[in-house]
Amino acid sequence: MAKMIEKVVLLSLLALAAFGAAAVEVPVGEAAAGRYSLHQLERAAAEAAPRIAIAAEDVSMGESLLEKEEALEGMRFFGSAAVGRYKDLVDEDSVWYHTGGRFLGGLSYPLLGTAEKRTLAKLAAQASLKEKRILKEAAKKESLTALRLAYIDYWSAWRKKELAEAYLQGQRATLSALWKRVSAGLALASEALDAESRYLRASRALGRYDARRTESLETMRILTGLDLSSFNPYDPGLFLAPVSADARFFAEAVEKDPVVRIRRLRLLSAIEEARGMRYEAVESDLRLVGFVNPEYDSSRQGDGVEVSLNIRIPLELSKALEGERGARAARSRKALLELKLAASDALKRVKAAVAGVETARRGLAYARSRLTAAKAYLRETSLGLGSRERVTPELLEAARYRYFTVAEAYIDAYATLQARSARLLALAHARPAPEAGEEGRVTGLETPLTESLAALPARIRPSKSFGFYLWRSEEALRSPEAFLQRCRGWGVSRLLLSLDASQLKRLKRDPLYASGVQRFLSRAHGMGIEVEALLGEPTWLLEANRPKLLAIVHSLDSFDFDAIHLDIEPDQLEGDFTTQRKARMWLLTLQSVMALAEKPVGVSLHPRYLDPEKAGFDLAAALKGLRVWEVAVMLYGDKPSKSLQRLEKLTVRDPGLPWTLALSVERERFPGLPAERSAWLGAVRETLGEKPALSLLLQDYSHFARMRP
Repeated sequence: MAKMIEKVVLLSLLALAAFGAAAVEVPVGEAAAGRYSLHQLERAAAEAAPRIAIAAEDVSMGESLLEKEEALEGMRFFGSAAVGRYKDLVDEDSVWYHTGGRFLGGLSYPLLGTAEKRTLAKLAAQASLKEKRILKEAAKKESLTALRLAYIDYWSAWRKKELAEAYLQGQRATLSALWKRVSAGLALASEALDAESRYLRASRALGRYDARRTESLETMRILTGLDLSSFNPYDPGLFLAPVSADARFFAEAVEKDPVVRIRRLRLLSAIEEARGMRYEAVESDLRLVGFVNPEYDSSRQGDGVEVSLNIRIPLELSKALEGERGARAARSRKALLELKLAASDALKRVKAAVAGVETARRGLAYARSRLTAAKAYLRETSLGLGSRERVTPELLEAARYRYFTVAEAYIDAYATLQARSARLLALAHARPAPEAGEEGRVTGLETPLTESLAALPARIRPSKSFGFYLWRSEEALRSPEAFLQRCRGWGVSRLLLSLDASQLKRLKRDPLYASGVQRFLSRAHGMGIEVEALLGEPTWLLEANRPKLLAIVHSLDSFDFDAIHLDIEPDQLEGDFTTQRKARMWLLTLQSVMALAEKPVGVSLHPRYLDPEKAGFDLAAALKGLRVWEVAVMLYGDKPSKSLQRLEKLTVRDPGLPWTLALSVERERFPGLPAERSAWLGAVRETLGEKPALSLLLQDYSHFARMRP
């Protein structure tokens, strides 16, 4: 027994090792991409699904049991041996005591009830084997259906997560702009609170989608034995042609139902048993016997051969036969009723599955119509069409959320049709549609949400503002109240705040410092001053250093900066780079930031790079295509009027860009500038008097603060 247990344990460990090896074995060319079609996974599941493997072993066991019953059905060998002390009466006066033995052996052939019992055992083994084979087919269908449903669920969660991420992109900036409108009395607080609740709902949904993907992925891994750690699903593509739900279709479906097949098999077995079994109560066999009878005392021996007919009949034979006939008749009637019930249940399931597919098809059509309407509404809202005179953050946010929820419902309707199609395929033979058609297109759902973001910054950007580049922010962060009061006294409405490398490190490592930065931003917003994150390291233009910039941009998402402003001057980059190459490096860096940033992105730029001949391409057109938040042109000089004239030439050539005039108050570079702030501001106001909507940025705060009042 101990050795047997040891052997079983060893075989179990070997089986687990084999399963583990199968779990990491992936077809060549598929693992690298991490993409599997549903058909590819079905092929893997047909070999690796646990329930199919268990059913296959059950069939193997049934085959062995049938072989055993077939071997027991025919003749059997028997033998016996006996040794004893015997007393024989020789005559009236003498008795002979002797020791002897009896040894016999022969063949036994079953007759009557004995033969019927053995036939019955073989028939039962045959029926059991047929049932096990039917159950194996059913296990395959169930495993494939479970795989299909898990695949559909994973795909649905994947697409809904992508949709939620597209909706959440830019939402923090939208909420910030919306609360500013509330502070200014341009929007209701209830609108901002509703927008925040919608943002939180979409954020929490991401966790639910990840949990669903994890659960579905584990189900698929168990069913296929594949390593799906980097799994990226295709569309399930389970589209069925409209079902011709006639009597023939349902009859074929019922005939193929495994429960119905098993019940029919049991009915046939019961009928055959009742028809063929007549003498089961009578045990009988015919024996051919050879024997030897040695006598040990006299050394005599007798032997011979005989044929014997053995029969055992119960005294109440008629009653036993009557009871057996009644039991078999009842068994047949029961099997017939079970078959009818199974057929009725199967028909009900197939009809429900057909109706479910058709209902899901209509539901998808309805969801598609709602999606079309929500998409059109979002586009109209983004463009300011219809009865609305202008786009506001609250209108656009509501339209984006409406589209998001409708698109979610569309994915659910699509997945429902796919899942119900999978269940129908498990019950009946339904033809796949030759083409997916309109219902099979679930692509580009995120595009309207992404495109609508381009409208938001352009619409909520202040038409006029005055602010500073703040390259050294330590003093401002230490004494925010005094600093912001001073800025407001000068009429400042925005700040471009820079954080150096050490400050950025402290943001990550020091929660108190991070909360201080956040308090500064909140206080500035409360005083009506926008604050943008100013980033300006020239080496970020190099491809090798670009990831550092992107990491910083990502880390600033959790802070309430109103925008990201890139003042990366290509001319400060060391190395032998042509103007054209620097212009392209600058554009590539901007594109990378805009692809990642959740906040609006503005730029500061020297005018030479806006000259197509010097840059080698039309950078202004590229900026227009990117929908940047702001283009601050660095037109430094002694006289603001000349700077304005240069800017006007650019605005005439490219009126669609959000231009801002950037001036310098660095008297070290431009000695002709006034030494007094009041005089300088007076000159600027006089120059900009004819341009009331033009925004102005000063380079930089420290130089302006050092000017005499």
